[in-house]
Amino acid sequence: MFPLTNVNAEEVALMLQITALRRQRRWSQAELARRAGLHNSTVCLIESARLRPYPRQLAALAAALEVPQGWEDDLLRDVGVNS
Repeated sequence: MFPLTNVNAEEVALMLQITALRRQRRWSQAELARRAGLHNSTVCLIESARLRPYPRQLAALAAALEVPQGWEDDLLRDVGVNS
């Protein structure tokens, strides 16, 4: 992960989507982190748009949230991150 200095609308949309999917499942950030194999602080920083996830972290979040395959690729493309 790397600090975000200039967050664009697509990146904010990504963070909001992750948060919305987690809340739909009534999971805490700690529960999502556990299921994704990430540290709780990582999920917190991603959701608050203070850190942009690496492609593998986004894939782990997508798998934990049981979203359709390719979802993370679409989101990565939208925010201009190469997988």
